[in-house]
Formats: sequence, C-alpha cells, structure tokens
Amino acid sequence: MPTLATIVFCIFLIRVTIFIVQKLKKDGINLEIDKKLWGKYLSCFISGVLFANAIPHFVHGISGEHFPAPLGQFLGSGFPEYLSNVIWGFINIVFGYNQFVIGGVSNPDKWRKIFFFAGFLAMSIFLAFVFSHFNQ
Repeated sequence: MPTLATIVFCIFLIRVTIFIVQKLKKDGINLEIDKKLWGKYLSCFISGVLFANAIPHFVHGISGEHFPAPLGQFLGSGFPEYLSNVIWGFINIVFGYNQFVIGGVSNPDKWRKIFFFAGFLAMSIFLAFVFSHFNQ
C-alpha cells in the first residue's frame, strides 16, 4: 500500500511540474533564461522536506520518548537515543532554514510557497507510512 501511494504521489508531482512548464510557456516566459528560478523552486521543495523531517525527531527527542534514531548506529550503543533525535532534528532545521533562505520562500512568488508546501506534504506522507510500521 505505501508503494502505491508513493507512486501516485510521484505521478501527481510530475503532472504539477508539467502544468507549471506549460503555464510558463503560455505566459511567454523563456524557460532557458529562468533556469535559476527552477533551482530556487528545488531549494523551496527541499526546505519543506527537511522541516517536515525535523518535527518528529526533534519533538520525540526533547520529550525523551522512544523513536527511531537515524544517527544511533553511528554514535554507538551507549549514546542516548533521545539525544540522537534532538541532534538529527536540529541538523534538519539548520539545513532546512538554509534552503528556505536560498529558495526565497518568503518571496511574494506563490510558486515558491507551493513547492515548499509540496515538499513538506511529500515528506509528511512518506514519514506517515514509514513510522506507522514502528507503532504496530
């Protein structure tokens, strides 16, 4: 089931991208000139992904709850799992904020916000499927 949802979501993202490209062509915007803009959109998307990933790790880490820690295997068995989650969440926040600034999400351009929230939603759906297996 998670694989099917992932495939459907990827198809949705491809369709949205095609729609955006067609709209830009229809509006007479030269896509060759606006390659920098696509880099900004990618930064906005990655920023959303990193912020969405930071939330569960950071919250579970600061509350001391059991939660899968991505850095746990590298830090050794004696390192507290909650501290590993806090560090991982903080790293995601720092890099997410960096991409947020590079992408200019606060810019009045509505597409930057759409890509930011698309990244946030994509990662949230992915994490919902991944973490649902840990709670069963």
